[in-house]
Amino acid sequence: MIQSYYHSMPTPDPRIEHLLGVAGFGEVAKIRHFKIDDCLITSLVERWKPEIHTFHLPVGECTVTLEDVALQLGLRIDGKPVTEPTFYDWDELCYELLGFVLPKGEALVGSSIKLKWLRDHTIALSDEPTEQQLHQHCRAYILGLIGCVIMPEKSGNRIHLMYLPLLAD
Repeated sequence: MIQSYYHSMPTPDPRIEHLLGVAGFGEVAKIRHFKIDDCLITSLVERWKPEIHTFHLPVGECTVTLEDVALQLGLRIDGKPVTEPTFYDWDELCYELLGFVLPKGEALVGSSIKLKWLRDHTIALSDEPTEQQLHQHCRAYILGLIGCVIMPEKSGNRIHLMYLPLLAD
């Protein structure tokens, strides 16, 4: 049986919507949550032919390409590949890029952050946030989008921090 994992994301603060767009996550931020049809996923798994990387459907073969995903999610597919070393001081990196240090055990499990903790503790923006606070809030929101919508992991409640350095600029 196929199981699906996802979390819903809150609506982004209107003050970071421009930054989400500049970072290339403006369209994905509009999704925030979706219902996964387990029967559809099961049917697709049954029709997947791994040796030729296609779905064998009654009307013919179908391949999902990176371009298809980019068009549907509005994500850019050009630029640097998403491969980075993960030998970081996570406390230092989180403080620099997100504005807080993660308590080990409560929020940080190995190199992953608990999504609920991230959502509950993302710095609330003041009435007049600094540019740095806006960027930190936006990075935390994007990290949540990656873990909740784009690439939820099997546990369904964590996101690996390997994506965080990619949000530095």
